[in-house]
Amino acid sequence: MRTVAIVQARMGSTRLPGKVLLPLTPGQTLLDAVLDCLRQAGALLAERAVSSAADALLADVVVAATTRPEDDAIAEHCRARQTALFRGEAENVLERFVQAAEAFEADAVLRVCADNPLLDPHLIRCLVQFAEQRRPDYAGYRTAVGTPAICTPAGLTAEWVATDALRRLVRSAPTSEMAEHVTLGVYSQSGYDTAWLPLPEWADCSWLRLTCDTADDLDRLRYIFTSGPVHSSREELIAWIADQPGLVQAMRQANQANPKPLVSIPDRGRNSKGIPTR
Repeated sequence: MRTVAIVQARMGSTRLPGKVLLPLTPGQTLLDAVLDCLRQAGALLAERAVSSAADALLADVVVAATTRPEDDAIAEHCRARQTALFRGEAENVLERFVQAAEAFEADAVLRVCADNPLLDPHLIRCLVQFAEQRRPDYAGYRTAVGTPAICTPAGLTAEWVATDALRRLVRSAPTSEMAEHVTLGVYSQSGYDTAWLPLPEWADCSWLRLTCDTADDLDRLRYIFTSGPVHSSREELIAWIADQPGLVQAMRQANQANPKPLVSIPDRGRNSKGIPTR
């Protein structure tokens, strides 16, 4: 099975224009940090690979930008990094993902957002391994209260979706919200086989905010990258953040000022809660 990681990226963010190419550290942009996390996850997957299962690894990492002229900068950055690029629909992100998946012959997509520079390679490894074994239409992490982890501002995880499921969604005349959020129409509707892993307790923090939507988010991330143990495990990094009351409070306030939509998904089909996540 060819699972291709597709990183959703654009320069036209309304709250923080051009954020994906803004520097986190000298010589490292937000997008670079995301790509580095994915390459670490791929290396972890490769460690467990055997020759008979070589096609089960992340087959490629692709940045999916829009065809708008402002995204020429992303294209140039990807060329400089020798990173695969696909350019497609600006408004219909679902269509862009299907086109990108087909262009790179992906049986499944690991959907990644370019504003999450502290993805956990271990969580991604476990998700891909779980999805390869289970082969659902969709696989992702869920919090203890039932919220998909990708609907939280924690920014630690990705989501896995079969290309055929995305094709089916396109043919079903999805709403504009489903077209914008790509996988929403798969995991929120009946008729699709969804499988959920429980988010580890150390990562299931309502205050945690490692995504980057605003200039304040970027400032906090720069501080974390400069001062925090970002090269340790994410569990150790979150413990370090939790020991800094001012940083935790700033994240709480940012979450209140920039709320994510409340989404809770009931169990459907096979229960996946017994699958280990570390």
